[in-house]
This record gives sequence, C-alpha cells and structure tokens, in this order.
Amino acid sequence: MAAKKQSLITENIRISLNSIRSHMLRTLITIMIIALGITALVGILTSIDSIKYFLNENFSMMGANTFTIQNRGMRVQMGSHSVRPKTYRPITYQEAMRFKSDYDFPAHTSVFVYGTGIATLTFGSEKTHPNVPVIGTDDEYIITSGNEIASGRNFNTMEMAYGSNV
Repeated sequence: MAAKKQSLITENIRISLNSIRSHMLRTLITIMIIALGITALVGILTSIDSIKYFLNENFSMMGANTFTIQNRGMRVQMGSHSVRPKTYRPITYQEAMRFKSDYDFPAHTSVFVYGTGIATLTFGSEKTHPNVPVIGTDDEYIITSGNEIASGRNFNTMEMAYGSNV
C-alpha cells in the first residue's frame, strides 16, 4: 500500500516535470507574470504608505492636526492659529504628562513650557539680541510646533529621560 502511494507520488511529480519541460515558454511567462504582479503589489503598498506618512507629517508641520494645551491661563488651541482661545483652570505638570501618556492616537504629542520671549543668550564674551525665546521642550516639540532644525539634531528619548545637558 505504501509502495503504491510512493509510486503514485513519484509518477505525478514526473508527469508535472515533463509538462513543465514541454511547455517551457508558457512556464517562464507564467512565473514572470506572477513575479511582476507581486513586485508591483509590494511597490504600490510601499508607495501608498510613504505618501500617507509624508502627508501626515506635512499636515502636522502646518498645524492641521494639532491640539495645543498651554498652561498660561490654560489656553486651548486647535490647529496652528486660533482667534479666540477659551480660558480654563490651570493644569499641572502631572496632568499634562498623564494626557501625553494616555493619548492613544497615531499622532505626535508634546509637552513644553514657554519661559520668555525676550532673553539674551551669552557665551563667553558673545551676546545675542534680547529677543530670543526660551522654551523647555521634550523630544516631540520640533515635530508638533512646525519648526525645523537648521543644524544639529533633535533631543533623543534617553536625553529626555535622564535630563542630560545638551
């Protein structure tokens, strides 16, 4: 019984290989069509994901999908510019961090504090004009604020966790 099954399987494989050899052109064209189809499908899906990612990032940079909570009289702002923000009670740092950790959407979240807009920075004997804004930020602020880094790099998660002087 087992020998009969083995010979049946062997016979089927032999017939299949003979069929492939006798129709080599058809076999090669079929293989090429399948390979081209899979390549095209992977390429299209990759392109769609890339376009979606860059559109989301660009809209985020313009403030189209941002929601800002600023603790200066608790100003709530949706989008990049708001004409008349509403005033609510001040929030605590712990509430802001809890909101950031609980925010469960595919978006960037950032917590920052605005120190002043009229600071003078000094390094050695060099000084800047007295119109430098001082902002305490986290690693996501650059993305959510719509700013870009001209040179250097952004903070990384380890620097934020350990409070490194960078």
